[in-house]
Amino acid sequence: MLAATAAVLASAVLHAGWNLLVKRSSDRLIAVWAQFAIAAVPFLPVLVVTGVPEPATYPFIALSAVLQGAYGVALARAYQVGDLSVAYPVARGVSPLLTSVGGAMLLADPLPPAVG
Repeated sequence: MLAATAAVLASAVLHAGWNLLVKRSSDRLIAVWAQFAIAAVPFLPVLVVTGVPEPATYPFIALSAVLQGAYGVALARAYQVGDLSVAYPVARGVSPLLTSVGGAMLLADPLPPAVG
C-alpha cells in the first residue's frame, strides 16, 4: 500500500513538473515534443526484446499518434493563452472524460452508475 501511494505521489509530482516546464518554456510546442521524444527513449529496449508490433495494430498506433499529437498542440496552446492553474486541471480532467464517453459511445461499454 505504501509503495503504491509513493508511486502515485511521485507520478503526480513528475507530471506537474513537466507541465510547469512546458508553461515556462519560451517555445511551448518544442517543449511538449521534446518531452514526448524523451519519454519514448526508455521504451526502445522493449522493442528489442518483444519485437515490433503486429501489422494489425498499426492503424491503432497511428490513431494514438495523431491523438497524442493533437493533445500536444492543444496543451502548448493552452499554456500560451492560459494560466497553469487553469490549463493544467482542464488538461488532466478532459482525458478521463473523453475516454469514458468515447468508450460508452464508440465501444458500447456502459458506464457504471455513480456512487454517492
